Amino acid sequence: MRFLRMVSALTNRAYVVHVISTAENPLQHPNLRWHRIGAKFPSPLKDMLYFLTFLPYSLYVIIFLDAKDIIAFGPIYAFLFLPASFCAKCRIYCMVRGMLSDEYTYQGRNHLLRSIVAIAERVGLSFSDRIIVVSQTLAERIVRRYGVQEEKIVHLPNEIPKVPAEEVDSEFGFRIWKECFPEEGLRIFTAGVITPIKNYEMLIEAVSLLKIPCHICIAGKPAFDVDKRYFNKLRSFVRNYGLEKHITWLGWVSRAKVLGVLKASDLFISTSHHEGMSNIVLEALALRVPCLSKNTPEALELLKEKTLTFETAQELAETIERFYSKKAFSQTVIEASNQARERWSFDWEAKLIQTLEG
Repeated sequence: MRFLRMVSALTNRAYVVHVISTAENPLQHPNLRWHRIGAKFPSPLKDMLYFLTFLPYSLYVIIFLDAKDIIAFGPIYAFLFLPASFCAKCRIYCMVRGMLSDEYTYQGRNHLLRSIVAIAERVGLSFSDRIIVVSQTLAERIVRRYGVQEEKIVHLPNEIPKVPAEEVDSEFGFRIWKECFPEEGLRIFTAGVITPIKNYEMLIEAVSLLKIPCHICIAGKPAFDVDKRYFNKLRSFVRNYGLEKHITWLGWVSRAKVLGVLKASDLFISTSHHEGMSNIVLEALALRVPCLSKNTPEALELLKEKTLTFETAQELAETIERFYSKKAFSQTVIEASNQARERWSFDWEAKLIQTLEG
């Protein structure tokens, strides 16, 4: 979604934009040139074909179509663009939303793969002319781990999104909560790909400690085999704790439905070990749903207030109970969430153009 917003913003500013992708072009603009690779092939063959043909396509675009500015969505793409960039005078802007090698650690990938990815990240970041990051925490990690010059890094955070009423399936959200939890109590929501980095076991353990009426809805599904094994482990935890009636797995649902359930919730909780800058937290803030998050550097940068963070399942359970039973504390959480919303409300597309043209 943010990638398409970036493309749209650039084409609207009269830039001619070339996109190399396996996906079909969802945008129509006279300044957009969409180069689709491997469209007729099934995955994973399509993905393999994409990486095999990425270099000749990028060479073609840079040398013959005179593309002088390259935007790489991640350090791996910056690495893949390097051979093409050496053949022509151009600049690489590397947009970093998260570190793949960090994520692979949580996904249980083998050491060799993590090492290869880390090397590619180092090379891609080192040769990029400018690195655009979503958080200062991520910038500090890049400098500390890879020795990248701070002067090369620009901060372009995600913003509080505008969420029109027509993009929120409120009817679905209220229906889900009515079916899952018809009685009085606390309605808690979280969402994201079901993967070890999301640390959902902490949320399940916290729920097992609660002595208040509440229910958790979790939207999302596993992506890879390691995620499926993790999901099976989570469902075993739910059974072992006897929480089947307190937790509902929604699976994959559309964004409008996710926002509908979120809007009808009392509290949003993120237990992730690591996020670049969480879009779902920003969407919760946009819908005026108070948020709690695991105490990570990224979460503190986003939410600022330690009141909105927790370290352990026990602390999370205590915070949830205080939110439910202590009106003064719940008001503090609501006000701190509102302040976070105000802090990250800005025109992302205008800031993007400023960042690229500055």
